[in-house]
Amino acid sequence: MTMMSGYPYEITRPDDWCDYLQWQRDHVSIENKNVICQFNSSYVIPLSKCNSLTGALAEAFNLAANLVEHEPDAYPSVVAKHFLDLIRKQQKLPYFTSSMFEELWAAFDIKPRVEQEREPTA
Repeated sequence: MTMMSGYPYEITRPDDWCDYLQWQRDHVSIENKNVICQFNSSYVIPLSKCNSLTGALAEAFNLAANLVEHEPDAYPSVVAKHFLDLIRKQQKLPYFTSSMFEELWAAFDIKPRVEQEREPTA
C-alpha cells in the first residue's frame, strides 16, 4: 500500500499508478490563451510564450522548477511532460522526444526532493 501526498486514494496495483499519473496530468489545462497548472497555487503561462519549441521547453522547465520548490503534491516531470504535450498540440509544434526531454531535465539539474534532502549542507 502506498499513499501519495495530496492523492486521496491508496496505490496498491499498477492500474492505481496509472490513475495517480492521470490525476497529476489533470492539474494542467488550457483556458482562454493561457495554460493553467493548479496545485496549492495557480501557475498561469500565456500561450504567447510558447510559440516556439524553445519557448515551450523553457516554460515547461520553469514550471517544473516552481513545482519542485513549492508544490509537495506535484510530480514535476509528469506535469511538465503533460504541459509540453498540450502546448505541442495547441501551438502545432514539432513532437518532443523522450530523449530530448530527459536531456533537458538533466541539464536543468532538478533533483527529486529525496535527493535534495540527502545532500550534505556546507
